[in-house]
This record gives sequence, structure tokens and C-alpha cells, in this order.
Amino acid sequence: MVHEMRQPPCVMPHAETEAQKTRRSQDAEKTRAWLCIRRLINAEDRNRSL
Repeated sequence: MVHEMRQPPCVMPHAETEAQKTRRSQDAEKTRAWLCIRRLINAEDRNRSL
């Protein structure tokens, strides 16, 4: 129980500012796009090696 009290307030979603929310969603978009690109590259490499 003690470690929960020690958690910084920024962990709680409702304490998040709009800027932080926006930045987090942008990071999520970037990550999703990057994963998509990686998947395409991996698929191409696989096709080339066949």
C-alpha cells in the first residue's frame, strides 16, 4: 500500500495536461506508423529471400 502513495501524481490520467495528452497521442501515431513501415520492410525482405 505504501508504494501506491509514493507514486507521482503524473501517473494518474486525470492529472494529465492537454499538451501531454496531445504529445502522447502523437507519439502513439508515430509508433504505429513506424511499426507499419517495419512490417512492410520485413515482408519485402522475406519475399526477397524466398
